[in-house]
Amino acid sequence: NAPPPSNGALGPVRGAAFQRVDVPSRTYTNELSLLGAALFVQLTATFEPRGPLALRVAFQTITFSILGLRLPPVAFPPGTERTWLLTYTDEDTRLVRAGVDGGRSTARDLGLLSREEGEAADSYLFVLTRATPSESSRAPAGLPSPLAPLARAAERRRLKAQLLEACGGQSLGAEAGAEDLRRVRDLSDRLGGLTPTAHPA
Repeated sequence: NAPPPSNGALGPVRGAAFQRVDVPSRTYTNELSLLGAALFVQLTATFEPRGPLALRVAFQTITFSILGLRLPPVAFPPGTERTWLLTYTDEDTRLVRAGVDGGRSTARDLGLLSREEGEAADSYLFVLTRATPSESSRAPAGLPSPLAPLARAAERRRLKAQLLEACGGQSLGAEAGAEDLRRVRDLSDRLGGLTPTAHPA
């Protein structure tokens, strides 16, 4: 019952939504693919624990890609934060009750929502299920064929940028810790699934 785009939609258009959480770096990325990936929205945020089943998240940037063309990221104003109250029903399902809870809301600042809407820490409910590896790495289903190469190319560029960032400061792997190596391996595997070459060397 959250407002767009957190609810997986922009206006009346629903899309495929994923959330990628990186626990060691305390960051997450929300990804929303709409109209067969003709429009792609990515939100980045950081989080800090607030007790055993609560997080305080701070939105960092939002980026739009249209037909594979990535627009420059837009930074959220300082203080754009939410509280997440977490409930795990099993190893694959997470319920998140969320609200502004004293933080700043861009939607309220712009007059899109009333000043009171979403203020309580449990104003909105999200139900998240763990994606299978194939779900999280493949191009969206139903992608119109003229746009499929553009969407895959955009995803490859995004993953390459993340991989270069993950490798930043490493000296031929000599300084890499186990978590660094895991992240590089994960990004490499995801990138490999999008290669345009059937049997890359």
